[in-house]
Amino acid sequence: MYEDSEQDEGFPDQKRVLKLFAQTLELVEDLFPEIEETRWSNKADFYSLFVAFAAHIHEHEEPDDTDVATLEPVLAQFARRVDRKVANSEAKVPEGVANYADAVQKGVNEKARRAVRHRALVDLIEDALGLQQPAEKPKLALHALTKKPVKKLKLKK
Repeated sequence: MYEDSEQDEGFPDQKRVLKLFAQTLELVEDLFPEIEETRWSNKADFYSLFVAFAAHIHEHEEPDDTDVATLEPVLAQFARRVDRKVANSEAKVPEGVANYADAVQKGVNEKARRAVRHRALVDLIEDALGLQQPAEKPKLALHALTKKPVKKLKLKK
């Protein structure tokens, strides 16, 4: 194992990023203990949700139990609407849902489509929690966080 000083040199802010990663994973697990039975088990959906939550925690704070209780039905309804729009392109759904559904169907790894999904989820989360959104969002990279294995979640391809 590396010494703390060696880790900091190769990965600035490692402790902060690892804490954010752990908080985000805990939030996902709290909201979706049976994630494999939800839309969020799809890789593109999961990573979009994970990064949106990480951005929220980074910018605001970790949601408390009341926030989790608020987010759970909002995200469930959002997922149902996305499923409906994906199944029927003519379905009438809110604009954010339609944008998300379009961005999750084809070319899911394209940067522009990831950005659309991110914006839809951040807007949904912040609206549900009654938060105002600043004009510019900080960029947040959550890659290469650790070599330690993280609890495996069952995700669909």
